[in-house]
Amino acid sequence: MQIVIQPLRSSQNCTSSTSPYQVFSTCNILCSEASVSVTAPAVTILWHDVAVTWLLAAKQKAGWLGTWLGQERLLDRGEELTLPKAIEISQQFEMSQKQMKIVREEEAKVSVVTVKPKHATHNKKMYKGQTKPTHNKQNPDKRQRSCTSCGKDAEHKWSKGKCPAKGSVCSYCHKPNHWVAVCRKRAVNTVDIAPDQDSSEEQILDINLTQDDRSEDDKWTVNLDILSQEVLFRIDTGAKCNTLTLDRYQLLMHEGELKRSSTVLRSYSNHKLKPVAAVDLLAKYKTREVSAEFEIVDIAQENVLSGVTAEALGLIVRLHSVQKTDEADKIHNTNEYFGSTSSLSVSSGLIEFPELTRTTGTLPGTYTIKIDPDARGVVHPVRRQPAALKAKIIEKLNEMVEDGYITKVDQPTEWVSSMVAAVRNSKIRICIDPSDLNKVIKREHHPMRTIEEVVSAMPGAKVFSVLDAKSGFLQIKLDEASSLLTTFNTPIGRYRWLRLPFGLKCAPEIFQRIMDEMLEGVTGAISVMDDILVAAPTEEEHDAILRKVVERATSYNLKLNFNKCHIRQPAVPYVGHLITADGLKPDPVKIKAVQHMSRPTDKDGVRRFLGFVTYLSKFILNLSKVDAPLRQLLKKDVEFTWQPAQQKAFARLKELCTRPPVLQFFDPSKPVEIFCDASSNGLGAVLLQNGQPIAFSSRSLTDAETRYAQIEKEMLSIVHACAKFHNYILGTHVTVYNDHKPLEDIFKKSLLSTPMRIQRMRLRLQWYDLTVKYRRGKDMELPDTLSRAQLSECTPEIDGLECVSMLSYVSVSDQKYTELKERTREELNCLLQTIQSGWPDRRRDAPVPVQPYWDSRSQLASSDGLIYKGLRIVVPPTMREHMLKLIHQSHLGMVKSKQRAREVLYRPGMSAEIEEVIRNCSKCADFQNKLPRHPLKPTETPELPFEEVASDLFEFNGKQYIVLVDYYSKFIEVDELKDIRSRTVIETLKAQFSRHGIPSLLRSDNGRQYSSEEFKNFCESYGITHKMSSPHTPHSNGEAERAVQTVKRLWSKAADKHLALMDYRTTPLESVGLSPAQLLMGRRLRNKLPAARALLIPAAYDHLKVKRLLDNTKCTQKFYYDSKRAGNPPVALKPGDEIRMQPYPGSSKWSPGVVVKPYSAPRSYVVECGGKQYRRNSQHLRRSTAAANSPHHYMCDDQWTEPPSLSEESHTSCFPELSRSNPNTQVLPESSSSVAPSAQAQLQRTTRLGRVVKPPDRLNL
Repeated sequence: MQIVIQPLRSSQNCTSSTSPYQVFSTCNILCSEASVSVTAPAVTILWHDVAVTWLLAAKQKAGWLGTWLGQERLLDRGEELTLPKAIEISQQFEMSQKQMKIVREEEAKVSVVTVKPKHATHNKKMYKGQTKPTHNKQNPDKRQRSCTSCGKDAEHKWSKGKCPAKGSVCSYCHKPNHWVAVCRKRAVNTVDIAPDQDSSEEQILDINLTQDDRSEDDKWTVNLDILSQEVLFRIDTGAKCNTLTLDRYQLLMHEGELKRSSTVLRSYSNHKLKPVAAVDLLAKYKTREVSAEFEIVDIAQENVLSGVTAEALGLIVRLHSVQKTDEADKIHNTNEYFGSTSSLSVSSGLIEFPELTRTTGTLPGTYTIKIDPDARGVVHPVRRQPAALKAKIIEKLNEMVEDGYITKVDQPTEWVSSMVAAVRNSKIRICIDPSDLNKVIKREHHPMRTIEEVVSAMPGAKVFSVLDAKSGFLQIKLDEASSLLTTFNTPIGRYRWLRLPFGLKCAPEIFQRIMDEMLEGVTGAISVMDDILVAAPTEEEHDAILRKVVERATSYNLKLNFNKCHIRQPAVPYVGHLITADGLKPDPVKIKAVQHMSRPTDKDGVRRFLGFVTYLSKFILNLSKVDAPLRQLLKKDVEFTWQPAQQKAFARLKELCTRPPVLQFFDPSKPVEIFCDASSNGLGAVLLQNGQPIAFSSRSLTDAETRYAQIEKEMLSIVHACAKFHNYILGTHVTVYNDHKPLEDIFKKSLLSTPMRIQRMRLRLQWYDLTVKYRRGKDMELPDTLSRAQLSECTPEIDGLECVSMLSYVSVSDQKYTELKERTREELNCLLQTIQSGWPDRRRDAPVPVQPYWDSRSQLASSDGLIYKGLRIVVPPTMREHMLKLIHQSHLGMVKSKQRAREVLYRPGMSAEIEEVIRNCSKCADFQNKLPRHPLKPTETPELPFEEVASDLFEFNGKQYIVLVDYYSKFIEVDELKDIRSRTVIETLKAQFSRHGIPSLLRSDNGRQYSSEEFKNFCESYGITHKMSSPHTPHSNGEAERAVQTVKRLWSKAADKHLALMDYRTTPLESVGLSPAQLLMGRRLRNKLPAARALLIPAAYDHLKVKRLLDNTKCTQKFYYDSKRAGNPPVALKPGDEIRMQPYPGSSKWSPGVVVKPYSAPRSYVVECGGKQYRRNSQHLRRSTAAANSPHHYMCDDQWTEPPSLSEESHTSCFPELSRSNPNTQVLPESSSSVAPSAQAQLQRTTRLGRVVKPPDRLNL
């Protein structure tokens, strides 16, 4: 097969208006499937006087040549095109087409990014064709197009030619037959993240998508080099993303991977467009290169370059704008650094020192924070952060790690501060609360210059410049030890600062010292904190000094904030003053609040203004003469009429208050005070030293700020004052006076315990060393007058605080949030009004409904209709029960439930309410923990040996044994049993009794051997009183249990069991000094140890003394047992009391029941559960206020039947586990009755040093 290409001449069929596509179409192409060859090496086409040499290559069937994009791509190659290159281009184009097809088919899974609260609602209706506007005729792509008049599908349901927009007039361009939604003249020049409530989770960005037709404003277009091709873009300074049309992207023949786009673009007319993909490309402009992300859009529009990318490429430069005509604003906003009128501007300044723009802001050396050597570290726990901010906090932490500001901490540190995340202008700022660390930091006490020292160092200066250091403190590196001091907790672990953080009280003096070292030896340059002043008599001298300063800054790697620099000015604001060629003048900003003060409109206004002036009366001569016309208005019989005399006096007084000797220059060596106040619609502040004003300030509140709580307004007045007087107060201690007393407590509390809005304000104050004090309102004439006659402007220093939305911190559904707001408005309206207007000075003056909130008044604030205590929502009364159910829905315990509630909710008495709910919860009552052990109840020591004994059975090495122990002598008898029938036990006990005598009292557990009728008859026949312990209370038979433990331990280690028992019986008891054998038999037993015969002679001992010693031992045991283990005094129960009985093996629930009657033994009761009666120790019974929630009660098989024995007493005492190192220390059981009064008197003992030890006095519970 051959492809025959017939050349065309410009005289044939080609005209100046012929398009490349038309020229290409006129070529005669012959093609077959057999082979490909070329008969003509080239064809030259003359078109628009440009020679284009091209060679056509094709694949089988020449399918790719059918697209105009492929043809255009070959035409672009010109003479460089070869056959292999043409085939390669065709293959790349096919791969690109396939990849784009895959991207279109995949669904992007992204998350919504909004700046408005989730609770806003928006219209979700969209027209089908709104994202696919009309294409050019040259584009052969067969897509569904939308109507250019109404925006709907071109195929209307109405009859042909009857578009619904026909006859309408656009409200934007005022032209007929189209709607404003599709108006072509409606354009967007600003781009912001837009709120949206559509169900799709995608990032929605506003974008200026203009039509492809060219306007006269071509100066905002630029050609960028992308993949060695020039691509035309329109610069949109407000756009948040770059866009590239699909057609233009395909021409680039990009071989890299495409990404699924997470963005939805929205035009000014609210039309939405979903990009088909996103791609990262390297854009070049002249000498600059920037890697940027481009959204690929399938629409015939211009390519858009965002403001961020344009600034990175150097296409745009931020300049200070001058919008106000006020003298003060001109001085502070004019920036000639980039102006063409300055000989030292961009061309002569930055270009001469290009390295200045590349400084990283890392000053040389490291700083060591010096603290008190005796200081003890303070570790703050991790604070919970709002769920809505957690992801942003983590992202910001990672960003700060990459920037070298912080790093992860994996080792133990003595100091750990709390982290606080502040949100300002949709950006996260990570801060710490170093209040504890500041208490032990040693200050540098580096001298801070006065303004007089600055001026005197520059005589005759007429040309001035001010350079501002950017983020000054963060340019100082910390050494390892100091960095560890700044460790702070975050939700993902601990971090430490590598740079000097804001908030440390030593930071200002450190930075001042470094700046002084940097400028040392440079005459004509001086620094006060981060502001460097350059001054000289002539321009030439000024420029030379400035070059030296820039060189020093470059050598120190100091980063400057060019937006705040003032270069080569005849007057510059510096440290709160105005430095001019004529000398030092007051900064117009600091006196504008008084100069522009509006005149009083009533007598109260006159009274406030005169109070303002009277405060300064000692500095004003002939005040009574000047203010006489104003005082005339305050007379009772005089009607308020503002005449020229009053206006003249008013203006004269304002003039006197804003010039010396009233207004003084700032002196850092004198103490600094700030008086600030907030009214219902304004803020006022004055800076004083020794009672004389240094500067005044006032401003009006924004609409949002007028709805702040009074405490928030007062805090805002402090923030406003510190922002205005920043240059004066930074680095020195300041006493702030305010007439809102709760503010004193706010500054004493931790940062995170305050309401969110106040918390953010306090973050702004961390730079300063403040002490806030309360002062009565009548003593605050100066700020009170300024706040009520405030300026109408709002200073930009605090714009970030005006709009603080608590909504993003509330994790709740829309419905519940609305309900909370409605209930709060209805039920807590009085509290809302009190918070808004301010709390009275005394509790009794507060309205009765709000008095329960008095103790928390300094932490209460309102936002968006809800009341908060810190970050905790105040619960309306009618929602109390619902919130309590939510708190306890998982049936956590009291402590956990209260902790859970205290994190998010607040209500007076909430803890008591939670406890009551849990006590009444039947589900929790079913699955309670065991009760703590009761205090020990010792038994009375018997008067005689073998008078009271205890018995128990045990198994050792597969054999059954019975043990018998004497309560008096602790003598142990052990016999092996052939079986454990009741008859065998009785016969063994008879043998033991035959050796030592019949006891008066026998104690045992409830084993069937001891509870049988046969054993009962045996005891009756022998005259023995038998007492059984309560079921499942083995420690009630503690003497026998301890004897079993002793025997098992001895036998486990001894080769001869009998010798082991004999050694135990012949070993003296520690508390008495006599062995069990001596106490029982009155003599020592002969054993293998050699002993004098005299020791084996029977000898009598003092029984009373022994009894007293045994009682003292029991008293000591009770004291230590109760102090370490016991924590649950027994509760006296009465017949009919509802109880819960502790579960036993085979049961998982505390069974509900009722007390039938107290049993004859102490702490023992007969209870009825599930229709059966049981005997239980009070250790296993819990008084219940919760009703049974289930008819099924899982009971154990120890149903109790009252035995018809002579004594129904049961031993119910608790016994301690004794130390293994002292086997002779006995576990004491409880007696059937309390210790006799005579024995109680003997329980106290006297030590060898004469100290009397006696048991503590306790309530008889």
